[in-house]
Amino acid sequence: MKASQEPYTIGEMNATHDPVVVFVKELLPSVVVEPDEKPQPGVIGPSYHISLPAPASADYAFTLWLGAGEKQISARLLTASEHTYFWYMPFEEPDYQTEDELTTAFLKATRNIILCNTRIEQKRGLLFIQFICEFESPTGWEPVYGHSGLRWMGGPKISGNKHVYQSPKLA
Repeated sequence: MKASQEPYTIGEMNATHDPVVVFVKELLPSVVVEPDEKPQPGVIGPSYHISLPAPASADYAFTLWLGAGEKQISARLLTASEHTYFWYMPFEEPDYQTEDELTTAFLKATRNIILCNTRIEQKRGLLFIQFICEFESPTGWEPVYGHSGLRWMGGPKISGNKHVYQSPKLA
């Protein structure tokens, strides 16, 4: 929020010039760019997000978190609370030499989750829960990103030690 407590407009956030927004709007013209109500951790200045649509048979839906500083792609399991710990992919500035390199990596991941079938594999260990997102390429399944966290962080309950969630391509 600004000092005057008025919400940022899309123009002030430069969302209309964001290469990720332009790319997503070309593929999915009906998506809405929404300003964030409160700043996300690691984001300096105004931020916004795009909630991507979930295909009819999808187990989860993706959200693109944009703005200055850290960017992120997250997935929300459609059958669970929005606060359930699930897959995400951070794009932190220190991991990239330039802003262009970060944007290129973000665009590549966004392209793969929109234009390809995806799956997220959840593995449960003794202390940790692991999530790995993959996209289906012409040569087979390829990784998007994986991460793990402590089991008591509130991940989905699964029977057994492994569960695979799926989503068809969005465009």
